[in-house]
Amino acid sequence: MTKKNESNILFKPIKEIAEDTLKFIKKKQSERKIYERLVKDMSARRGEKSNLSGIPTGFMDIDIVTDGLPYGISVIGARPEDALTDFGLNIALNASRTHKVAYISPDIPSKILMKRLVSIASSVGMKDINNGLEYFSDTDFPKLTRAIGKFRDTKNLVLCDRRLDTYKFSEVCKYLREKEGTQFIVLDRFQSLFPKESMSESFYWKAKEISGTMHDLVSESGLALLILSEVKKKKGDEKLCTDHLRDFGVFEYEARPIIFLEKEGGRRSYSDDLEANSDGIPMKLNITNNLGGELNTDVNLLYLKPFGRFESAAKFSDEDLPS
Repeated sequence: MTKKNESNILFKPIKEIAEDTLKFIKKKQSERKIYERLVKDMSARRGEKSNLSGIPTGFMDIDIVTDGLPYGISVIGARPEDALTDFGLNIALNASRTHKVAYISPDIPSKILMKRLVSIASSVGMKDINNGLEYFSDTDFPKLTRAIGKFRDTKNLVLCDRRLDTYKFSEVCKYLREKEGTQFIVLDRFQSLFPKESMSESFYWKAKEISGTMHDLVSESGLALLILSEVKKKKGDEKLCTDHLRDFGVFEYEARPIIFLEKEGGRRSYSDDLEANSDGIPMKLNITNNLGGELNTDVNLLYLKPFGRFESAAKFSDEDLPS
């Protein structure tokens, strides 16, 4: 064996390692550029027309995973006490910055919904709004008037508190789409389409019929429909899943995505959470049946209960950050 050949054998592995290292560095540089472009792009989207393929929720962590709520049917499931209405209102409010939105809630009067929206938008607590002017701080009243002024001037958000059956709900949606140009409708809650006197019965087949009606509706009109649905009470700290969607599990195979909202770390009371977390109550979203990204992933949020507002609570590790 010649000295030249010995040299080749000796240094070839080192050369390969060096080349692999260089490729790795270039890949990391490329990933960092992609990350920086993504952050820059998401920052530029604030207050501007969304570039997402679906409806923006206003929560960057959710929108990155889903690419926006798609045109079609999406479902958010939560236990009754886990701030489902507040979360729906947060999404509707955020989406109304760039899209025409209707929030339909037959069980909650529009006046109460508006107060909750004002509280979310102004960061003035619902308790203070209900108690009146004497309880406002020096900064509360200007914040309230700004928020109310924005709602007064907007044409992008409509509230509906009419009691609707399936047929009337479908007709209202068609009217909103054709006459008002509405693109996104939130139904709070799916159970409200059923007569209260019959809620003790099993509704699987009725739910299946309604599901078919809703799919016809969104396919004909091109609407994005978000359905808020109460889930069955779970045992202990069991994680929510599609099996908990009461009798409405028919949506498990048809809604994209299905999102579950629950408090992180079990079923403690909200008063305990507020004492332990003055900055907000940790909440977790599990996003499944998601065709816009990862099929199953978790997103962390904070719930600011006095205002009914949700905020991002993304958790990062060293590996998540660009080097």
